[in-house]
Amino acid sequence: MAKPKIKVDWEIKNLDNGEVLRPPYPVGEDGVKTSFGGTYAEQQRFGMDPVTSWIAGKTRNYQFSTVLFAETTADNIQGKFVALKRLTEPDEALGRPPICVFTYGNADVMVLVENVEVAIKPPREDGSPRLINLEINLRRYKPFSQTQIDPTK
Repeated sequence: MAKPKIKVDWEIKNLDNGEVLRPPYPVGEDGVKTSFGGTYAEQQRFGMDPVTSWIAGKTRNYQFSTVLFAETTADNIQGKFVALKRLTEPDEALGRPPICVFTYGNADVMVLVENVEVAIKPPREDGSPRLINLEINLRRYKPFSQTQIDPTK
């Protein structure tokens, strides 16, 4: 009897090349964590308490965990690792990392893949992987364009 398929509730689509990353497992039981706020800098002054300055605001980050591989799946693990790695590295032709769309449930957000942490559990006796977990950190991406007001400048 075949095992029932698990509903996968997320994907990351690379908008630069159209590649879609969708490992076969859903987001972990903690769901997607969202953090947002501002960026601050502190500077010591004359041995007193530091002066705190607000630099920028409205940063938003997303973090979630999932399984890339479990011993019951027969997916192309190497191909998925390569696809994940490409999402974190700048494209030489564009001079930036890929811009992606992260879909979770009904929500779509433009993001950059900030980093991916891979945890490989001890392998089976034959050396094949038993379980590979991922922690994925995303940073919201807001497109920016500036119209030229004075064409002579």
